[in-house]
Amino acid sequence: MEILEVCHLQEAVIDVIHILMNLSDMNYLRRWLTRLESADRETNTTRLTSILNDAALRLLFREYLRETVCEENLSFYLDVVEFDKNFKAIDARRPDAVRETLAAAYGLYNAFLAPGSPCELNIDHTLRQDMASRMTRAVARDDNSMYASLKDVAALFERAQQQVFKLMAGVSTFYHC
Repeated sequence: MEILEVCHLQEAVIDVIHILMNLSDMNYLRRWLTRLESADRETNTTRLTSILNDAALRLLFREYLRETVCEENLSFYLDVVEFDKNFKAIDARRPDAVRETLAAAYGLYNAFLAPGSPCELNIDHTLRQDMASRMTRAVARDDNSMYASLKDVAALFERAQQQVFKLMAGVSTFYHC
């Protein structure tokens, strides 16, 4: 490892320590991200992944999103991570678990994706139409059809989550929301 790389690594570690010591100071996060911007190997996607995987940086990022009036993106992203975990863990042969997960899906839809929802996300028009079409269709009463509906909804949530991730990756450079 070259001396220059070691120096940059040490500076980054010092900055992270400062961030952790001064969680309320957004300037530390901005300076840290600005330094990361200059690294050619770093992309917005990897930078956002680092932020999402670090609780302290995620907290600062949430504060930044709150200031820029787009905190709902992070909330939705994290809620879909949780939804996806629950979806993958359910037993399709247990109709009560499928119904419960489907109810959670409707909760997410009504909070973030339904037209006029309190935290309506900025997603692609086609995806919004696909989501509205799927969510407004009646859910079948038989267990297999209900699970198939849930799989469709989970796939749509994944598409929406990918779009929101791309938006947040752009935001992580602190230029716009």
